[in-house]
Amino acid sequence: MSVSLGDHAKGWIGWLKEGKAYLSDVEAEELDRRFGSYSASELIDAASFLIEALRKNGNYTAYMDSTIGSLRVQNKKLANALALFVRCGDYFATTNYDKLLEEVTGLGYYTYNMPGKIVQMLSGQAEMSVIHLHGIYDAATNTDDIVADQKQYEDVIANQGAQFIQNLISTCTLVILGCGATVDDPNLKGFMSFASKQLHLNIPYFYLHKAGDDLSDLGPNVIPVCYGMEYSDLSNAVEDMANYRIRTRYRDSGIIRVNPYVKTRKSFTASYRLHYLNEFCKFVGREKELVELNKFCSADKELLWWSLVGKGGIGKSRLVYQWLKQLSNNWFGFFAKTDVDVERYREFKPFSDTVIVIDYVLGNEDKCATIVTTLFERFEYSRFKLRLLFVDRRYQNNENNWYDRIVGKMDMQTRLWFQECSYNNKTTLSPLVISELSEEEELEFINVYLEAYLNNVADDDTKVKYSSVLPDTVDQIYSNFKTALKEECDRPLFVAVYTELWIYKDGCISVTSLDEMLAAFLKREEDRWLLCLDNHSNLLKDYVKLLALASASVLVCLDDDQGIYQQAAQNLQQYINASQRPGKKQTDFSDLFVYQEYAHDYEMDEVSTLEEIQEEILRRANDPKYLRLDEKGCSKLLTIIAPEYPDIIKEFLVDYYIPKYEWIGFSQAARLGTVTQFDMFLLHAIEDFPDKKSYMEMEFAPLEDERDRFGQWIFVILAAKNLNNFEQIADNLCVSQAPEIICAYEMEVWKDIGIVLTDRGELDRLYTLGLRSADYITDRLDNDVVCECIEEVWDAFFIGVHNAELTQQTANLMDKYNQIADKIAENGYIATWCTENYARLMLLWLRRNDYRSAANCWKQMMKFQQRFADDEDILKAIAGAADALYDIYRENQVPGRRCKLLKDMERIFDETHNADVANALAILEANEHTIYDPPAVFDSNKSEILLSTENKLKEIYEVFPNEGKVVLGYSYLVSWNYVTWLDFPRPIDEELIPLFKKWIRKFPENKLELMEYYSFILFEKWLYMDSLDNISEANKIYYEIKAIADELSKDYADNQVTQMLSMGIVRKL
Repeated sequence: MSVSLGDHAKGWIGWLKEGKAYLSDVEAEELDRRFGSYSASELIDAASFLIEALRKNGNYTAYMDSTIGSLRVQNKKLANALALFVRCGDYFATTNYDKLLEEVTGLGYYTYNMPGKIVQMLSGQAEMSVIHLHGIYDAATNTDDIVADQKQYEDVIANQGAQFIQNLISTCTLVILGCGATVDDPNLKGFMSFASKQLHLNIPYFYLHKAGDDLSDLGPNVIPVCYGMEYSDLSNAVEDMANYRIRTRYRDSGIIRVNPYVKTRKSFTASYRLHYLNEFCKFVGREKELVELNKFCSADKELLWWSLVGKGGIGKSRLVYQWLKQLSNNWFGFFAKTDVDVERYREFKPFSDTVIVIDYVLGNEDKCATIVTTLFERFEYSRFKLRLLFVDRRYQNNENNWYDRIVGKMDMQTRLWFQECSYNNKTTLSPLVISELSEEEELEFINVYLEAYLNNVADDDTKVKYSSVLPDTVDQIYSNFKTALKEECDRPLFVAVYTELWIYKDGCISVTSLDEMLAAFLKREEDRWLLCLDNHSNLLKDYVKLLALASASVLVCLDDDQGIYQQAAQNLQQYINASQRPGKKQTDFSDLFVYQEYAHDYEMDEVSTLEEIQEEILRRANDPKYLRLDEKGCSKLLTIIAPEYPDIIKEFLVDYYIPKYEWIGFSQAARLGTVTQFDMFLLHAIEDFPDKKSYMEMEFAPLEDERDRFGQWIFVILAAKNLNNFEQIADNLCVSQAPEIICAYEMEVWKDIGIVLTDRGELDRLYTLGLRSADYITDRLDNDVVCECIEEVWDAFFIGVHNAELTQQTANLMDKYNQIADKIAENGYIATWCTENYARLMLLWLRRNDYRSAANCWKQMMKFQQRFADDEDILKAIAGAADALYDIYRENQVPGRRCKLLKDMERIFDETHNADVANALAILEANEHTIYDPPAVFDSNKSEILLSTENKLKEIYEVFPNEGKVVLGYSYLVSWNYVTWLDFPRPIDEELIPLFKKWIRKFPENKLELMEYYSFILFEKWLYMDSLDNISEANKIYYEIKAIADELSKDYADNQVTQMLSMGIVRKL
């Protein structure tokens, strides 16, 4: 390995022979003699002689520095291949003394003298490093524990820790590279057989060898693998092995959609070269974005996530793909699948620091939330870092953004965890936004794309014509592009398409819009497709319809039902089958995005769980006995169309080839066999081409299967702010017979309709559709999912109508909601919602002086309170409403309703002893007391009311002595009892002084009233002292009252204490 990596011819024998240059002639002859027949024992003897001689003559360090210490990696191909194994989490052990593997992998090292560290590494508790079984020479750290001479071999064999590590490693599956003499090594000769002989384990070792090597000493468990005829063949063999390893490392997990470290077949047809995976041209620009992504990766935290957003065609996927490829070797990154069962993620075992990219988050929020939760759990207790990168076209700071939807699907613990792991903001999403290329970057992009096109695609004449004037051509293409198209087209994808068309038309291109440019592109593609179809124009018409269908629904299998395009599918199938007949020249249809694979029979009765079914499918996929047979008994081939165009071209292609009279049929065919793919396709299409009507018509075309409602509702939820056909959507909702689980999405659709119409201020539609939403709910009250979502839907419609003070419409909505609440009378949440919003409606009626309607609202609130007597939320709503209602009744002198309100509140307090009710009632009683204080002439009825309020206030205070408003009401009563007898000064209860001071400290929100009531008490005490001619004590009281006035004046210029002083009612004696 050292020889191959360092591109030198030293080897162990060569290394020893280089020592002759540091010996005397006599010593050099002795070294040659000791080599003998170059057996392992003779080589160790020679090494012992050499090392002893060099240590004696002082040349040992110079010799080691010039040999082992001077080695550097030269074979980049082999180095890159070995680095892939690090990404897979595979371990390296070597008998070499040099640091070439460290240079290749970026890892540190552990030697046989560090058995504890090695055990920790193998158990996943320490950083991955290269294991040096025979030590290392590292001049930089002054480390030299190589095993080369006899004494060193004896020491390592006696070293129990070193031998334990060797035996531990021998229990793993091994690939042995470049170890020709290792099998004879006295330290390692038992290594190859330990697991089989001592532990009786049948663990395979794969021994890579050159053709002609002696394999006679290999054990029975060692499988020889010939890598080639020459040492130079090793690089290719290791590269093949590394690519296989990286490709299959997690092939059964099913979560990897794109593995950036696997070599892909390059294709230069227009079908593929525009796709980012093909890497048709060199990556250009984005230095700042790459720096930011690398910072994200290198941050200290173990678990982090971030998001990357940008327009379609702006180059998001290519940027991320390029970033993943250039990550350091200790990172493994990939684009993940979201359309797989979450069990696949639970099976994922971290083996490296990992970057997982989730593309197309919008519409997959539920699955993303589950995936995130699962991945966090998998990585929480591993030693590896996790970076999650969400990629999508946009992020909106509104109630309908995908971030909030993901968070909303998580439980509270995971939500807090997720927010804590946000890369740069814990409360909102702060994405890395990908913008247009700069002018310099765009010119460079045209240059590299044009070079790639001329070298790989163009004919010789075109290549010769433009290669010689490349800089001028680049400038001309850039200038024409900027002149012809709007700034919104300033994206790498469109620049690439324009560049190709410019060359194809020899500069005579006259497009002035994106539509014209993409239409010209497809016309050129049609010429190529027609050639693939032997110029059958009718077959081309069939093909483009099927291509559009596959573009909208991921793929089309010609053997499946294709709706209105069934005949087209059969025509194309017949043509392909005829072209593939034996004896006929085989046709490659890859340029049509067509491929074939054998059909397998997956119908199974003996398995039941999803996990068992998935395992059985994987097992049968490679088992020929499960191949599905056709009517002739032959293995059945499925013909599939799976276009690889960028999304924007797919979207345009659908509108371009599907005429209006086929929109409904196309929609129904596209939904066959898909769940939400077609709806997400249309969502992006509407965003990219907002002026085209076809996409919206297709989305809301009549459905043939109620299960397709799910995708339609996902579309509406995500696109609600851009929609206007809410009446049509309401019609579909009201006739929907979707399963119960889909009703949750239908309720969210209703909610989003209400939110959008409220934001737009379309109040008439808001009200009308609010009534319809109530009808929808009424018909589905036996559905638990619907009942769980009622409050959010009602809020969406009610709040907008209420805030616009459309009182009658608000009342009509509440009547509907009240009827529903009565039908599900056991639902306390609905009762609470109705109580709170009847309180709001009541205030609207009061502003219109409609006391009858307001009283009806109060009556409904009392109904819900009696239904749920101790519900704290209901009681809180009633308490708040009572205060406002009492003030209106008092201000407008409606004594009968005011009295009824008090009786209701007293009843509720007596039944519940609730704190909110107590606080409200205390204030009401105190206010009621002031109305009748003092009666001008004796009135038994008024006196009875005064006594009743006094008794109730005392009763409330006895139950709740620490509630602020209760104390406020009671303190009023206490002060009133003294103020009433001002003409007859009397001593006060001295315990009131510290009690008032405590209240003032404890309830600063009631500071003004409490200080005023306290001053009234002090005034009574001042009067009494004055009556006793106790001037000294009276003046003390005066100064305390003055201090209170000064304190209150800071915040309340208008207060009764200051007035009392200014009027001389209380003064210094």
